[in-house]
Amino acid sequence: MLILRGEHSDLLARSTVDAMLRRGPAARSGKVATFEFPNCGHAPALMDDAQIVTIKDYLT
Repeated sequence: MLILRGEHSDLLARSTVDAMLRRGPAARSGKVATFEFPNCGHAPALMDDAQIVTIKDYLT
């Protein structure tokens, strides 16, 4: 599982992401990763080359 967060999100707090990285069977088995996009609001549009590379790297 990949958690994406915009640095300036007012809906998904960093503390919530931290909790998501610790809770549940996937997190406990190390199957949850996260990436925070700088200078971005809540939902990254995933149209920027740097954002696309992040997704491609995770999937490969």
